[in-house]
Amino acid sequence: MKFSKEKIDEIKSQIRLCLAKNPKASCREIADILGYNFKFINWVKNEVHKELSEGIAQQSIQEEIGRFELLVQETGKHLWEVIANPISEVSEKINAIKSLIANHALLLDKKINSGLINRQPVPEQKHLDIDEVEATLRRIITLKRKVREEINAAK
Repeated sequence: MKFSKEKIDEIKSQIRLCLAKNPKASCREIADILGYNFKFINWVKNEVHKELSEGIAQQSIQEEIGRFELLVQETGKHLWEVIANPISEVSEKINAIKSLIANHALLLDKKINSGLINRQPVPEQKHLDIDEVEATLRRIITLKRKVREEINAAK
């Protein structure tokens, strides 16, 4: 028997309700309560569990990245104090700058890897021919010389 997407969504909500009442309910119990085939209820229940686990996983990932971002911001404040302090040694300032950059790069990588930020594909760059570059530079140099000569002639 085939069901429409709307009907399956309705059955999923009924299964969620059964699981809310009894979290340890088996597929057989749910099938008896709802009056559907055991195999079908088993499939729909697995779909419900998959949806719930994906939602929880994505939410927890976002929460952890949010905590990490707060940590980067708080440590960044202290690192900026080290950088701005005139008493700090140069090596301390350099290490603080490196740490700031590394922390922000790590945060950006974590956001990209988790899917919070979409990485845009980099368009392929046209490789320049050395002869073209040299010709362009020669034209620029000759134009610059002509402009200088015109300026000197005008004086």
